[in-house]
Amino acid sequence: MAEAKVIQEQLRPKVINTDDLGEVKYVAGVDVGFENNYAISQAAIAILTYPELELV
Repeated sequence: MAEAKVIQEQLRPKVINTDDLGEVKYVAGVDVGFENNYAISQAAIAILTYPELELV
């Protein structure tokens, strides 16, 4: 717990709290799954237009 707090304090100056992205045209979602004691992995990414949220 104390180690996590130290790491958070070290990362604090790196937090960006201003909007410098410009216009957002796409958003994405990612999922990863593992089976068979991590011998098999699967991943998927969905990219959507924004703000319509239509699948690209």
